[in-house]
Amino acid sequence: MSTTMDYDAAILPRPRFDLDLIPIQHEGRELILVRDPLQLVKAGSAVAPALIPLLQLLEQGITMAQFQQALTESQGGVLVPCDECERLLAALDSAFLLDTTAYREKRRVMEEEYAAMAVRAPSHAGVSYPAETDAAADLVDAIIAAGKAALPAGETPEGPLLAIVAPHIDIAVGRSAYGHAFAALAETLESDAAAGRRPIDRVVILGVGHKLTDSLYSVTTKDYETPLGRLRTDADAVSRLAALGPPIVSASDWVHRDEHSAEFPALFLQRLFPDPERLAIVPVLCGSAHIDPNEYSRAMYTAHAAKFMEALSDIVADKSRRTLVLASVDFSHIGPKFGHGQTAQALEPETATHDHALLESLAVGSAEAFWEESVRVQDRYNVCGFSAMSTMLEALPPMRGQVLDYAMHHEEPTRSAVSFAAVRLHAV
Repeated sequence: MSTTMDYDAAILPRPRFDLDLIPIQHEGRELILVRDPLQLVKAGSAVAPALIPLLQLLEQGITMAQFQQALTESQGGVLVPCDECERLLAALDSAFLLDTTAYREKRRVMEEEYAAMAVRAPSHAGVSYPAETDAAADLVDAIIAAGKAALPAGETPEGPLLAIVAPHIDIAVGRSAYGHAFAALAETLESDAAAGRRPIDRVVILGVGHKLTDSLYSVTTKDYETPLGRLRTDADAVSRLAALGPPIVSASDWVHRDEHSAEFPALFLQRLFPDPERLAIVPVLCGSAHIDPNEYSRAMYTAHAAKFMEALSDIVADKSRRTLVLASVDFSHIGPKFGHGQTAQALEPETATHDHALLESLAVGSAEAFWEESVRVQDRYNVCGFSAMSTMLEALPPMRGQVLDYAMHHEEPTRSAVSFAAVRLHAV
């Protein structure tokens, strides 16, 4: 494959930001599996762990001379000629591991094709959950049934259900928390039906835009499809949010294409609302709450996101529908995989303390306390769902809640961990 890289440029190409690098063991060897949402990298491709430090070095923005020096040091001081450095870079480019002209052109074509689609196809069916309809339905049913059995009896908060906090970690890993969260929603749907109350007929999904970098939020008018069918998107509500435009709302919905944090809850909602005419969704992906590298604060974030929060508040308050907000989030991400110098095991006690402080703030519906806790640690524990939960707290009316489940999953190969929880929030 020919390459369009310019090796004489001052700064070498950086690695692609949208790849997932997953440590695995294969036939007794430690390897790094490369998962590419665009599928430019061949499925099942893996690289040697020794390549990771070089990719991390390229991430810093280095010159060819610095790259050559790093390779030479990795060979015990034996000089690596420039032509060998160029061959390695060309191989990385040909494998679509680098953010180069070749990669960007491929991505541009894919973005145009995706923009023209009316439906967002499932990206994780057959990977994170079954692609077969019956198997997917059985999985969701079993998870919700277990959640119903585990819900605290007779402790449902008073007032209408306004919001649910559910995980977006791999479904198999977060099975208990998914069960608690969606069992709480099922409980409300059943009690509303029994009492003849108006049913929930719209769900705003506040997911996490893990690859969202150009704006604070991204929305889409595309319907969401899973093996259980199609969830209709409320195009009018989405259009009201999209009208805010960049840098508040991205002009593109590309990041929805492979993002699981809106897809996973869609699967559960389809099982709880089997009649597609009964429910519309508003899929929102939230970017980082770090607006200014010099100031991390509630005032800074809300100054930039206020118009979105106000528009979302108006949608929730719209009397023509009964709207639920569903925050599809995880909590802390700790350990070497996430930039910490300590293992997750070493960080777990202080991380759990932080998580529970955030959960206590959620349970009393306090955006102020929620931000105070995050600012106190300067988001040291990488709470990826922070902006989604913050947006929820700012946009919704006063509420109180109940923490239903909390857990932390350890990934032993990377000595890292991710925490997650289930919470229900009711109006006061």
